[in-house]
Amino acid sequence: MPKSKHKEHGQYKEWISASVTPEAAQGLMEQANKLGLSRSALLEKIGRKEIKLKTSGKEQLKNLLTA
Repeated sequence: MPKSKHKEHGQYKEWISASVTPEAAQGLMEQANKLGLSRSALLEKIGRKEIKLKTSGKEQLKNLLTA
């Protein structure tokens, strides 16, 4: 069982793990820093569709997920 609730959304967080290249990790950190967020908060906002991906990014992601 998760140890803490997400204060803003009142839900338990689900632990996920992602493996990315060092370049991608750096890019995520840079984007998160530009927005004043942690990498986790950036992913949360993307997952909640509070931050939209560009259409080309969505198509690339769709292609990766269906490959």
